[in-house]
Amino acid sequence: MAIAFAGQRLGVPTTVVVPATTQPLMRDRIASYGVAVVVEGKAWDQADKYARALVEEQGASPRLFLHCALLLAQFLTYLF
Repeated sequence: MAIAFAGQRLGVPTTVVVPATTQPLMRDRIASYGVAVVVEGKAWDQADKYARALVEEQGASPRLFLHCALLLAQFLTYLF
């Protein structure tokens, strides 16, 4: 949810990939930040694999993207 929050605050297009085990209520909460929610795979590792492929497909570095996004999300969550 922190990534969705950060994407909303920064006004950048954001996609959050979650596994099918994610409860519909949590999916709705994530989507309430105005981000795209993609359900992929039965478990977290499958969703993570898909998310990394999606990032690479868009020409970004998955490791840099994930670390920077998580740090920024934590910082923005602290501020707001």
